[in-house]
Amino acid sequence: MLEEHINQDKVLDYFDGKKMWMTLLKMTKMEREGLQDPELYDPKIVLCILLHTVRPGAELSCRKFIKSNALSFCFAATSFHSDQLRSYAFVVLARFQQKLKDLSEEVFAEAPLYLFVMRIFKNSIEECNERVCHVVSHFFARACKLILVPEDPVYAPVMAFFGLKPAIQMRTVPEFLKLFFSSSTEHFKNERQWTLRLCSEAMLEPQDYQILCSSYVVESCLALFVSPIADLWTKKLVLSLLKNCVEHESVAKELFYRLNILSWIVQAIEYSRTTDLEESELVQIFIQTAEHLRNIHREADGTDIGDRRKRRKLAKSAEKKSPLTAVTVKTNAQRMLGRIRKWEEKQDNKKWIKKIKYLIKEDWEGQAELPKDQFVEI
Repeated sequence: MLEEHINQDKVLDYFDGKKMWMTLLKMTKMEREGLQDPELYDPKIVLCILLHTVRPGAELSCRKFIKSNALSFCFAATSFHSDQLRSYAFVVLARFQQKLKDLSEEVFAEAPLYLFVMRIFKNSIEECNERVCHVVSHFFARACKLILVPEDPVYAPVMAFFGLKPAIQMRTVPEFLKLFFSSSTEHFKNERQWTLRLCSEAMLEPQDYQILCSSYVVESCLALFVSPIADLWTKKLVLSLLKNCVEHESVAKELFYRLNILSWIVQAIEYSRTTDLEESELVQIFIQTAEHLRNIHREADGTDIGDRRKRRKLAKSAEKKSPLTAVTVKTNAQRMLGRIRKWEEKQDNKKWIKKIKYLIKEDWEGQAELPKDQFVEI
């Protein structure tokens, strides 16, 4: 048994903090795809070990537990689809909260603040073993790291947010508008980039996009990108968010029909402050969105769907939208092609030029897709 060979407190020494954080960011994708990245930890094993280390009576340094990113990991694990893994995470959080309350355990200056934050999280949970959206769970995971660094520019606004109410809304991006449109004259960039990084890394599935919409995240990002106040690092985070959005077919469709994302991309490429690297990222987002729209139309045609009722429903919708969709995609692709002709001078960019030309010439009424080995996947 583990307790016969090693002290519970020393178990945490074997966890690499950076590796724990990378696992935290990617474990939802691993769960969805059913794959295990050899460079990361197995989330189920980590939760089982943490469940053992926080058992009543075990010797544990609460501060070390936090610094190893174990507490952040447990907050993020409350977003698992698996009921079992979520329950493990909630039990670890409950036991750790009890250890913070126990006066016989280690006492450190930040302990009352961690108790306060964990109480807010507990008050916000409405059902037993409730699945928390990624944006909120990642917000608490980041807040745990932030408490130990009071000199961080984002520390003050985030801690002030926790002091407003005894619970938070679980279907919105916490404090997004205040941090994104920061009024701080010194730290507005830090605050904006902090919340953008949160949104980008927490955009892991279509349900997360709906949470972002409730706080007008994507609309705010599109407006910021083509404004003079956007610095290079901020624009990089916006592009990262958009790339994570268009990975999902339903989100790409929503961005096209609701925000006309393809026309925005062309205008962003034509913007004088857009760099070559940003143009390359925008073109990739354009192509992936257009390919999703094409695939949706083909599904409505019945080529990939066996359910007749679903096929008829999709076909009825596609009958109205598809001609306009195809024209919009091809028109914007033609505009973009004229803007990036200079790319043909670079060998690495020729594959994107080829894909754009194919989108312009393609027959959306059922022409077969070109072999994948002719292109590099986005």
